[in-house]
Amino acid sequence: AMMHSKGLPQAVGVARHGDFNGVTRLLDVAGGSGCFCIALALRYPEMHFTVLELPSVCELTAQYIADYGLQDQIDTYAADMFNDPLPSGFDAVFFSDIFHDWGRERCLQLAQRSYEMLPSGGRIYLHEALLEDTKDGPLFATTLSLRMVVATQGKQFTAGELDDLLSETGFQDIRVTSTAVYHSLISATKP
Repeated sequence: AMMHSKGLPQAVGVARHGDFNGVTRLLDVAGGSGCFCIALALRYPEMHFTVLELPSVCELTAQYIADYGLQDQIDTYAADMFNDPLPSGFDAVFFSDIFHDWGRERCLQLAQRSYEMLPSGGRIYLHEALLEDTKDGPLFATTLSLRMVVATQGKQFTAGELDDLLSETGFQDIRVTSTAVYHSLISATKP
């Protein structure tokens, strides 16, 4: 419930400012309550969404989806994002505040697995609080990065670091769009 209430305003920002035109099926990896899919579904009623989560979380996610009456547009898929195959049939994959939990090699693995499952023209979206190139601001992102270093294997990234990571994987046309307070949406396309 706490993550849903924290994420929903950010999700509305993603739905308002992100470019999802042309996307028909989006996979939200480790999507928690499904708040990003919920906000996007309300904005893009022609799209279909799947929230990939651990089996124990999928039941909770399904309840949030039902609370919004979006069961026909959003479903869940029980899997471990590192150990289970990513499902196919999607033209976009979305990660919100996931890359900052992991070191570069794990993030590269997620990007590579996404690249492999996407068709040509498919898109990846990363929603993160970005550090400035100097890595000493903004205060929110540096504080969050310190928290990630202490509590996880990750850290906050700069736009350039994520650009390099996605380019290394093979993605092109990398764009950064400010979406909500302190957060940005990084999008890239598989050629």
